[in-house]
Amino acid sequence: TTSSRLDGRCVPLDHPLSNVPDTFCERNSGLIFFGDAARSSDLTSAWLDAMAATSADGHDQQPLRRVLWDRRDALYDLPPEIMCRRCT
Repeated sequence: TTSSRLDGRCVPLDHPLSNVPDTFCERNSGLIFFGDAARSSDLTSAWLDAMAATSADGHDQQPLRRVLWDRRDALYDLPPEIMCRRCT
């Protein structure tokens, strides 16, 4: 199950990425807000490109995590009570 794969970590064991620290957590890709249209388009295009290049199974978390890591200077996380990741 997902919870047993995490054991308190914010990245599942089967989602390692080179050059991205394990402390840079996966985000809830079902809840993303964009501010600037051009930067949003750039991020979305990069995410789709990363998925096409690395995600044969269609999972989006690893490619999204890589793209967000590359843009972490402009990343703002919502509080956990809004994200509600794995809370159901």
